[in-house]
Amino acid sequence: MTAVGPGSGPGSGPGPGGGARLPERGQAFRRATHRALLLHLLRRYGPATRQMLARRSELSPTTVSSLVVELEERGLVVQRPVILGRAGRRPSLVSFNPAAGTALAVELGPRHLAVMVGSRSQLALAQRWVDLPPGLSRQAVAQAVLDCTEGVLADTSSGPELLNGVVLTVGPRTYPEAAGQSAEQWPATLVHLLRQRWRVPVEVVGGAALAALAEHAEGGAAGAHSLLHVTWTDRVEMGVVLGGVLHRGPTGRAGSLGHVVVRPDGALCRCGRRGCLDAYLRPPGGQSPPPGGEGARLVVEAVTTAALLYDPSVVVLGGALADPDDGLAAPLAAALRALPGGESQPVPVRCSTLGDRAVRLGGVHLVLSRQKPSIGTDCASVP
Repeated sequence: MTAVGPGSGPGSGPGPGGGARLPERGQAFRRATHRALLLHLLRRYGPATRQMLARRSELSPTTVSSLVVELEERGLVVQRPVILGRAGRRPSLVSFNPAAGTALAVELGPRHLAVMVGSRSQLALAQRWVDLPPGLSRQAVAQAVLDCTEGVLADTSSGPELLNGVVLTVGPRTYPEAAGQSAEQWPATLVHLLRQRWRVPVEVVGGAALAALAEHAEGGAAGAHSLLHVTWTDRVEMGVVLGGVLHRGPTGRAGSLGHVVVRPDGALCRCGRRGCLDAYLRPPGGQSPPPGGEGARLVVEAVTTAALLYDPSVVVLGGALADPDDGLAAPLAAALRALPGGESQPVPVRCSTLGDRAVRLGGVHLVLSRQKPSIGTDCASVP
């Protein structure tokens, strides 16, 4: 795979604005390059008239007009007349159409990297999974993230110019051995690299929150008014959807089920408090298995408390908890029925059917759900 640096793309290499002549590869190649250039300019500078695009791209007005028609026919741009407040012919303002764009979801776990690209018409256009061997440096992992995102975009017909944004999930215990960099700094480093590479918004979101969003959009809880998604990696996590909207809170800590106190003045937790659920589920060293026995009873107790607070329409079990043989679904359903009003309006408990794709599907959905087509109907002054 050929590495492409942050400055690559239309305007920085061969082609108009790059200072070098395009290689002679035929009319189709040149027009494809010019279309990518116009999309790049619209993404970077926002809506523009055809005259503005001609100046910025150094293409002729006739060429720009024909390219805009092609892009509009493909649904990649939209045109709206400019409101000038005076009589005469009104120019059109051309805008990039985010509804036609794509989204990247990057999931980095302790020993794996998974990337998915999707669109509104198909949430999973392409995806890649890479097993990461132990002992990799964070520099090597960061390069793998960049290579994998580039590769998955190359697997589709949509290029980076159509990319609307990236959602990144960094799992627990993900390469904590890097010297001089805390666990909190590591995701920020990846965010910076991805922003620099793709020039789009990049956001870090927890895996349980994204899985909850995927269940609401594509899974067995599709369309539910509200849901709790409880999952297990090497810790218990919960995602919350309220009124059809992912609820993360102003700090992103909503759904921190592992820090619900289940035993006042109990065992010391890593957070410094006592009695947190995590203190009973995560041993001091190594990866812990899914909770069973007393651990499972404590999880049921914590989820039941959360159900009292959030009043969900459904509770979904994901990750290792989605195994119907692990015995958590039945006692949880019984505990929910024992809540006030639980017998007359029981909260169903379902096991996720999305598998290990849930986090990435939720990431793609989150980016695309925030994009609205730019209509560009107003402009104070147009050159």
